[in-house]
Amino acid sequence: MESTSLILRFRNLIISTIPLIIIILSIISTDVIIGQSITTESGFWQDKYYQEGKKLDKNKVESLLIIDSEAHSLWSKAKKQQAVSNISFIAQTGFFIWQIAGNPIGKDCGNSEFGLSEALPYIGIFGTGMMGLLNALASKRNKKAALAIYNKGEGHCTSWRITPSITGLTVTFKF
Repeated sequence: MESTSLILRFRNLIISTIPLIIIILSIISTDVIIGQSITTESGFWQDKYYQEGKKLDKNKVESLLIIDSEAHSLWSKAKKQQAVSNISFIAQTGFFIWQIAGNPIGKDCGNSEFGLSEALPYIGIFGTGMMGLLNALASKRNKKAALAIYNKGEGHCTSWRITPSITGLTVTFKF
């Protein structure tokens, strides 16, 4: 009789502590890993992007940013601003060549005074230079903001837990 009551007490003890055991095991065996942050390194001509030490190209970075709509929209805006900056640089080069070539439009005026036709290349060089510079800086700022939003976001997190394997003989990590 005493052995039966001892077994019942032991069974009741186990049943009453099962929820506590489950809570403790779930706290111990569940964790959130944020290991896919993208880092950037500024270069002279272009930026270099890395994820966990591996170099990424711009297309791969853009495909990763699709997860977060806000980051992707900032990245797209930065690409457009970079294109405007490149076009401005090409236009600035054209104005510079026009100015170096002797400004044939200014020579058609027939006077030796410095008029508007002679100032056009200088205005063009300055205007396109400022437009290109401002768009390049805005593009860099938007790229950094997009990467910061992506790195802060929860869309690229994975969680893992310890579970028994299919065969039931070992313990595995389940992602």
